[in-house]
Amino acid sequence: MFKKLAKQGINIGEFLLPYEQILQNTGKRNIYLMNNEEANIEHFESVLENVGTGLPLFIGGCAAGSKIATRVASSNLGIYAGLINVGY
Repeated sequence: MFKKLAKQGINIGEFLLPYEQILQNTGKRNIYLMNNEEANIEHFESVLENVGTGLPLFIGGCAAGSKIATRVASSNLGIYAGLINVGY
């Protein structure tokens, strides 16, 4: 989905949540980080702090990332142009 948007000239930034990084690097799931919503929200927000295009910003995710993006957007109403969630 994101690759198709990028082909339409829409800038896409992707990143992994901490538990996804561990899974990718070790092949093992870290249940604590997976279920630690606050740590995932903090990571998501820290990534967003480094985005500064001056353009409307849509955030979103896939599966657990959708849940985190929704929580971030709902606690920062009016900052983001919208949500794009795949597989919430």
